[in-house]
Amino acid sequence: MKTWILSVVLGLLVVDAVCGSDDGPSSLSQVTLKLGRNVEMKLVYISFDLVKPGVFLRPVRKGKGKEAVKVTISKPFYIGTYEVTQEQWNAVMLNEKDKVKPNQYPVIVTWDAAYRFLEKLREKNPDHLGHVYELPTEAQWELACRAGSATDYCYGNGVARLGDYAWFRTNSGNSTNFIGRPVCKPHPVGLKKANAWGLYDMHGNVWEWCRDMFADYPTANTENPEGPSKGAVNGFLTRVRRGGSCDDEADELRSFHRGSNQPKNHSILETHKTGFRIVYSVY
Repeated sequence: MKTWILSVVLGLLVVDAVCGSDDGPSSLSQVTLKLGRNVEMKLVYISFDLVKPGVFLRPVRKGKGKEAVKVTISKPFYIGTYEVTQEQWNAVMLNEKDKVKPNQYPVIVTWDAAYRFLEKLREKNPDHLGHVYELPTEAQWELACRAGSATDYCYGNGVARLGDYAWFRTNSGNSTNFIGRPVCKPHPVGLKKANAWGLYDMHGNVWEWCRDMFADYPTANTENPEGPSKGAVNGFLTRVRRGGSCDDEADELRSFHRGSNQPKNHSILETHKTGFRIVYSVY
């Protein structure tokens, strides 16, 4: 069946409603968020009006073994097609008189700084149609990363094809340090293949902050989880990070792999390379 695209300008948004296809993600809408200064941000609409509610199985530890619990996402949301870039960051965060240069590298920031970006974005577009700019919940992030898959990576199992989809330690180092370890740096967004839902760099390049505090997974089936009310590692409040980075081995890029860090910890700017992408939630 052919697809058609209808673009509608809504405030700071240009909505591209892609219709007429029956194969899931290709029938989902896309939006372009206008950030000002001729800078845009693209998002994909994960809708459950036309497709089944998003469900994935999450491996959790139970006793000495592992089992899978069902996680259901029944509320639709938009999610960034790419990680937030330095150009997009500057368009929102810099003063109006400051010049914004093209730069498609992902921004690397603390969790607290990512939320300052979201606050600025809300100021530019307050209460738009009841939508809220947020970081993704950990469950939203994993659903989007999997894109309907039930395997270690969005494309399947095994690492033979990982380099087609991700920047990680094996393909990101163009030099070595004094002990012979690769020096790996992030790359501009969108250079690798997208997953089945049209999202880029969900594996690798930079870690991505989630909204949730870090704690053990629930061991029962859940629906629309938003994370624990408390979360700490070694007594410190921590937030969830997902996806792995250009400096990590393949195992850390798996769809279900979790990381965490303190929300104000500036060491991530070099040692843990963490950025983010936004969600645009409908409540």
